[in-house]
Amino acid sequence: MLKGITNLGQWLTWNEKKQAMEIGEGGTLIFEADQIAEYSKSVYSGKEWLDAQGRFVSPGFVDSHTHPAFAATREMEFEQRGQGKTYQEIAAAGGGIRSSVTALRQIDEDKLTELIRLRFDQILASGTTTLEAKSGYGLTLESELKSLRAITKAAQGHSIDVHLTFLGAHEVPDEFRDGREHYIQILVDEMIPAVANAKLAEYCDVFCEKGVYT
Repeated sequence: MLKGITNLGQWLTWNEKKQAMEIGEGGTLIFEADQIAEYSKSVYSGKEWLDAQGRFVSPGFVDSHTHPAFAATREMEFEQRGQGKTYQEIAAAGGGIRSSVTALRQIDEDKLTELIRLRFDQILASGTTTLEAKSGYGLTLESELKSLRAITKAAQGHSIDVHLTFLGAHEVPDEFRDGREHYIQILVDEMIPAVANAKLAEYCDVFCEKGVYT
């Protein structure tokens, strides 16, 4: 069992007594019951100490809004936004969430799981240790379940802590553009119960935005 992190560079932690973040430099953070219990100016050696080698040490970041289950990137939309186009204009031209839906419906579940696991690796390496992961790029019962299963499988055995959210109400699918009430009924009567019965999500979200859901 590790006794602590030693040979620190700059470090950041929460001071419970002061109810504030505390910044320090050098020394050692000592653990007690897997939590930071105290700070020492001394530097230790041995297998029971994690050598930070002068690096920055902080608590893990918590990302409360991520969409890891996607099949294709949309970086070209950054350029469009920079040119002054609104999200609504991009979506009306077939971009935005709608383009992600098309790609997600086509991808194999195993391939999607592999992509999500790689994204979790990148997210963890950047300092995030806990995240909320939304579905929402399938917008059919089959594709939404595929997304949630893929996120679940990617999180199994991974060091990152993942909390799943079902976001079937992310956009109105193209096939229901002229009958959004019917899609909402499918969400209520079929999709939400199926996700709940399969225990694939902790939360349910709705994208409340002009032109989407209100």
